[in-house]
Amino acid sequence: MQPMTNDARLPKLNLVATVMVGILAASVVLAWTTTRTHKATTSGGAGIISKLTDDTLDSYWTTERKERWFIGKKKDVEKIDWTMRSSGLKSPGVFSGYSVLGNPGGSPSKGEWTIRTDLSSGYYVGRNYGPDEKPVSETHITLTKTHVAVTVIHNKHGRRFNSTSPRPKDYMPEGTFHLIMGLVAAGGEEVRVKMILDDHAITRRGSVNFVDVRLIPLRNNVVRVRAVRPRLMATTDYHLDSNHNVYRYEYPDMGLVYRMEPRQSVMETFGMSEDEPAVRSAP
Repeated sequence: MQPMTNDARLPKLNLVATVMVGILAASVVLAWTTTRTHKATTSGGAGIISKLTDDTLDSYWTTERKERWFIGKKKDVEKIDWTMRSSGLKSPGVFSGYSVLGNPGGSPSKGEWTIRTDLSSGYYVGRNYGPDEKPVSETHITLTKTHVAVTVIHNKHGRRFNSTSPRPKDYMPEGTFHLIMGLVAAGGEEVRVKMILDDHAITRRGSVNFVDVRLIPLRNNVVRVRAVRPRLMATTDYHLDSNHNVYRYEYPDMGLVYRMEPRQSVMETFGMSEDEPAVRSAP
C-alpha cells in the first residue's frame, strides 16, 4: 500500500497505494466460490450480515479451492500490475483465502483470511513487502462474536499499535465482501456496511477505524463501492457475472481497469516463473 517512489515507475501515478486499499482492504480479500446468491430479505448491512450468519456460508460457497487472476491497465500504460486471489474450504466449518498484488520491479503486497462458516470468528493479515522480501508493515484483524481486535505493525521503525472494539452489527467480516456484493446486486437496493482498511485500521486516537462504505447496485449487474468519506478509498465498480463472481473491476475516477485473465497469460505478461514467492499461494 505504499506509493512508489522510483521515478521510473511514475506512470503509475502513485496508484499502488490507492489500489491496495481496494484489494487488500481487509474484507476485499474474499471468496470466489459463490455458487448461488439468495436475495436478502432484510434491508441494510446489519440485516445482510444477520442473514449470512443464519444461512451460514456453506449455503453460498462450494468447497473447491479456486484462483482468479487479473491484469490492471490504463489507457496510456499497457500494464500497471496484476492481482491474484484464491479461496476455498480450509477445514470443516472454516473457509480461507489469499491474495497478492504484484507490479513490475516492485515488491508485492499480500493478504490472507480465514472465516468460520457462521461468521462467529475470523482472522485476517495484510502485509506489504520490501525489496528483501521481508514485511515492511502488517495489519492483523481478529474477529470474535462480540469484538474486533486490530494490530498494526511498522517493522522498519519497530512500532506496534493495538486496539479492540465491540463488533458492529453491520461490520463486514473479512472474506465476505464479494458475496455481500452479490446479495446487494440481487436485492437492487443500496446497502451500507462497515469495513476496515489496511492503511487506516486504527485512528490517531487509538481506536479501531470502522469505515462506512456504500454498496450501490448499478445496471448490468455492476455494484459501485464508495466510502461515505471518499478520501479514504477510491470509488470502485465491480462487474459480476450471472453467478455473482467478479470478472472485472475498475476505478472510474482514475481510468484504471482490472480484467480477469488466465494464470499463464498473467505470468507471461509480467515475466514470472512458477517458483516466485509472489506467485505461490499461501497454504
